[in-house]
Amino acid sequence: PRVPLATSVRALAALQAEGRVEGIGLCNVSLGQLQQARDLAEVASVQVELSPWRDEAVRGGLLEFCAANVIVLLAYRPLGGADRRTRLDDDPALRAVAARHGTTPAIVALAWLRGLSPVLVPLPGPTRAETAGSLARVRGLRLSEADLAELDARFTAGRLARTPRAAR
Repeated sequence: PRVPLATSVRALAALQAEGRVEGIGLCNVSLGQLQQARDLAEVASVQVELSPWRDEAVRGGLLEFCAANVIVLLAYRPLGGADRRTRLDDDPALRAVAARHGTTPAIVALAWLRGLSPVLVPLPGPTRAETAGSLARVRGLRLSEADLAELDARFTAGRLARTPRAAR
């Protein structure tokens, strides 16, 4: 925290110029910080907390900026973390969509997040092998327009991500 962002980004850019790193990734930055960093170096990825309940990255314009500039946005804690598991399983919209597809609310939440932008990659961080295996089903789940409308009505991030800032 004591080191200015610009100093860190310049150091990363020097390492990249020397061939020591291939790409630069930033974590927990705001849109303004990302724009400042991009003035100094090319940024390949940004990692921020993003879930149906934590949507600051969408509300603040970070996801839209990343999509416009082809910067991968890695969403950590996309299911809200271990302490939010009950909230996930009890959410009526997630449960309804999951029931229609014969899957779990977690799989639906991850598929919905993936569908917000082609640059968004949820990082669920499974701790058990069987959980990791079940996450492969996310790629095969195709949410219908009705599913998306129901989830977007429940979670603000969907409405914001699917409506360009200029049109809001």
